[in-house]
Amino acid sequence: MRWKPLRRSIYHSFVGRSEVIWSQRQQFPSEQKAFGFYASGDYQFGRRWFAGGRYDWSDRSHYAN
Repeated sequence: MRWKPLRRSIYHSFVGRSEVIWSQRQQFPSEQKAFGFYASGDYQFGRRWFAGGRYDWSDRSHYAN
């Protein structure tokens, strides 16, 4: 997602990103599952000034019964 104001404020913007990862596989003798995601954002509040953050999380693959 990208945002820029409609006015002439050229040095203000926001960029947001996210992604989800999911896996489910059959491995004898059972099924293996894994899940993860991240979300991040960057805000520009001046010509050379940016602030940003990121959060990510992942679950180790595990066998489902």
